[in-house]
Amino acid sequence: MNSPINLTVSPRRRAQLNRRSLNLAYATAGYNLAEGVVAVTAGTAASSTALLGFGLDSFVEVSSALVVVWQFRSRVPEARERLALRLIAVSFFALAAWVTVDAARSLLGAEQAGTSPVGIAVAATSVVVMPLRRHDCSADLDDGYRNARPRFRKVVPGCHTRRPDGRTGSVRRMWQDVAAVRECLRTGQAAALARSLKRENAATWRALEPVERRQILAAGSASKREEVAGFASAGRVAEAPVLFDDLVTLPDLRAKTYCAALETLYHEYADPIDPERARVYLAAALPHGPAYPKIFHCAARVYFALGDRDRVVRMVAAGKRHDGSLWLIRDDMALAPMWSHPGYAELFAHLDPPLFRGMEAARAAGPAAVRRLRAGGRPGARLREFVNLEWVDVWGDDEETLAALADLPRLARLEVSAHARGPLPTGTLTRLVQVPSLEEFTFERGGEAVRPGQIRALRTDFARRDLPAPERLLHVALLFGTGDGTAEQSGVRDLVAAMDSGVPAVRQAAQRLLADRLTVPEGGLRPGDGVLPAGKINSDLAVLADRLAELGATLQRRPGPATRLVVVGEQHKGRALAHLDAGVPLILESQLRDLLDRVAPQPLSGVAGEGEELAARLRALLTSPDEATIKLAVDLARQGGLPPGLLEELIVVGKDTRLGRPVRSGAQKLLAEHAPAALRDALAGAFARTNVFRDSATSWDVMSAVHDLAELCPGTIDGVRLLTLLIARRDPDRFGRRLDVSGGWMTFTHLPPYVLDLTDLGHLRIEQAGLVELPDDIGRLTGLHTLDLGRNRLTSLPAGIAELRDLRHLDLSNNHLAQVPEVLFAMGGLVRLSLGLSNWKPPWPVHLTTLPDRFDGLTGLAHLDISHQHVAALPDSMGAMPNLVGLNLRGTRLRRLPDWLTGLPKLRQLLLEGASLDDDATNRDLIARLRGRGVTVRTDLADA
Repeated sequence: MNSPINLTVSPRRRAQLNRRSLNLAYATAGYNLAEGVVAVTAGTAASSTALLGFGLDSFVEVSSALVVVWQFRSRVPEARERLALRLIAVSFFALAAWVTVDAARSLLGAEQAGTSPVGIAVAATSVVVMPLRRHDCSADLDDGYRNARPRFRKVVPGCHTRRPDGRTGSVRRMWQDVAAVRECLRTGQAAALARSLKRENAATWRALEPVERRQILAAGSASKREEVAGFASAGRVAEAPVLFDDLVTLPDLRAKTYCAALETLYHEYADPIDPERARVYLAAALPHGPAYPKIFHCAARVYFALGDRDRVVRMVAAGKRHDGSLWLIRDDMALAPMWSHPGYAELFAHLDPPLFRGMEAARAAGPAAVRRLRAGGRPGARLREFVNLEWVDVWGDDEETLAALADLPRLARLEVSAHARGPLPTGTLTRLVQVPSLEEFTFERGGEAVRPGQIRALRTDFARRDLPAPERLLHVALLFGTGDGTAEQSGVRDLVAAMDSGVPAVRQAAQRLLADRLTVPEGGLRPGDGVLPAGKINSDLAVLADRLAELGATLQRRPGPATRLVVVGEQHKGRALAHLDAGVPLILESQLRDLLDRVAPQPLSGVAGEGEELAARLRALLTSPDEATIKLAVDLARQGGLPPGLLEELIVVGKDTRLGRPVRSGAQKLLAEHAPAALRDALAGAFARTNVFRDSATSWDVMSAVHDLAELCPGTIDGVRLLTLLIARRDPDRFGRRLDVSGGWMTFTHLPPYVLDLTDLGHLRIEQAGLVELPDDIGRLTGLHTLDLGRNRLTSLPAGIAELRDLRHLDLSNNHLAQVPEVLFAMGGLVRLSLGLSNWKPPWPVHLTTLPDRFDGLTGLAHLDISHQHVAALPDSMGAMPNLVGLNLRGTRLRRLPDWLTGLPKLRQLLLEGASLDDDATNRDLIARLRGRGVTVRTDLADA
């Protein structure tokens, strides 16, 4: 098989090869002429058909050589190649016909050929000359000029070679320069030019005259013209007009192509529209508008750029008549100024008003036309211009913008977003919340949001209780967390009053501030003291009464002389204020629990002697998918006590919004009674505003929420267990199955056993956790396809990992592997394997120094990373990996690249930066060969 030949030659070399071709053709003609005369004379004398045929074949070669001379005396030899090949073929067919007839005549006439010493001499001479001529032809091919192949078709058939794609080199060189193209056009090869036209020929194409380009396109097929249209749409903006100028003159393009031509006229990076060019494009495209209504939209954009607004209206009307996507035109901000035209807005009267994106587009349309606006960053007082605004999405929470929004008389829907964490103007926000027309208001800042339902509840509470202005300001400050001092500087009485709000978020914010203002009286509780709840509390009243009885105190239903403390609960309906005015000390429920825990700690266990058994039973019930079973577990825990180790299960039940309110409320009360104060505060804070079961929550959101919770109350919960339970309860069809413990926020030397219960887990990522080994039964995770174990302390892998039949991606980078685990070579389904090091802080404790010669078992591996390992040689078995696409050898101690790299059929990327390669010809030659095959090689070798 002939090896690939480089066809890239300089003009000087091209001329030299042309002269050589002519010289060889002259020599061939002279030798074959003499050979033919001698052979025909000797064959006639000996009556030898074979010798006559040999001589006549020499004359055919003479004619072939003359044809080659004729071809290569042209300025563009490849332009004459097709005709030259045909002439040579005709001469050989004529010779074959004559030999057939003469041989049949000799056989039928029983003629006997005589002996011819001259014929023997001619044949012997040809045996010597033929190899010399073959050598000349082969040298020609190796020089990269393949068009010499017609010269010795009989003597050297190997000269006729083709490219792997089936095209001859001459077709490729048709587009080498303008002269070659014009020669092909002159010789009637326009169709061949069209067939061979590629995107890389754009420079030559632009240099042709328009009539020449159109001649080529007219000779091409309809599919080729559409292919050229694809070049125009996907290529550089500067090339598109030249290509489309020729295409739009043709009648049989698809309607979509005419539309693409119009789009190039108003491209954002295009030059100003040429009116004459636009006229030609529009004349060609508009007849196709009824079949492809988007053309009318594009035409409207063109006419708008040309300043013809009446025609814009006519184009939009035509699009409407032909069922075009009118909403796309409505929301096209480039046509925003058209909304001031009297006939334009009428075309969209049956649709919702447009959403204007940006203040510039809104101002261009005119204040009266703008009803919906996405304003962008901090529009400020300019918003007051748009008196008809009904829907606004604004980025910015500065006081000027919020004040302008509060002045809009028809505002019905508002979305405010910002990243800033500075103070908010409470007074302006209060005005905004009370805008009479406002029906829906969403406020999001720094990842936390105030939802429309909360704001509606706040407004309802204002109206129902007819709160005075100072209380309204406080409630808004608590809900939005304004941080401007309104809530922080409020008194105890105001915060206690806020505990009566109809908005849970307001009550919780007030409770957090009260925790710093209210204190337990000195002496605590004494025998005979009474404790009076005022409002709703989370604790079970019967349990609370029993705990107070242990101290000799009582839980009162109504106030009396023995009332020592009042526990402020939510929605106390003013009773807590009355007790405060009467001088009775107020405390929060959490403070009462802390007081009881200090005096009489609760054992947090069930029936004596069966704590572990009860915990296991309750754990199984709480993790059940059945809501009734979970309710049974909650009821049992509330009646018989809560064993230790179930806080994580209760958190999950309390957060699962798919469960009924009684079940969730029961779990939350158990947490309020038994969870440490730090955990209760964290659950009531940011974690309370994070819904990990919402449809838009990602695995990263879940991990972040658990991470934040674990940071706020270190040592109180098992973060990995909580994360595992949350993932297990989330719907896999909506959320997928991914457990992500990365960043070093949770450390453990061994994989917790409960992780293996997630048998349908798809992606397990445990990075920087200090893991030293994997369990033998890791194979239980049968659904695992990705396993990231980077930056741990693994020294080996268990045999059970080979049971992960669906595992495709395995990351073992930055571990303490002194040798490649043997079990890896039994995992032929792996697609990506990372054994490299990326932590360059010296000294890294363990490096790989050798690689076993067993990589031929990894037949599916596409990407292999062994970067920064102390590997000095690659095993030959790597050359037997048929699917290897990328190989990362950065920073290795490899000095010599193995030859088998050039034999990897799918290799596309080889990374060698920082490797200890010798700067010699062998490595450079191999790199050059790889790049010649299209492999991306990155190396530090200079000029390599």
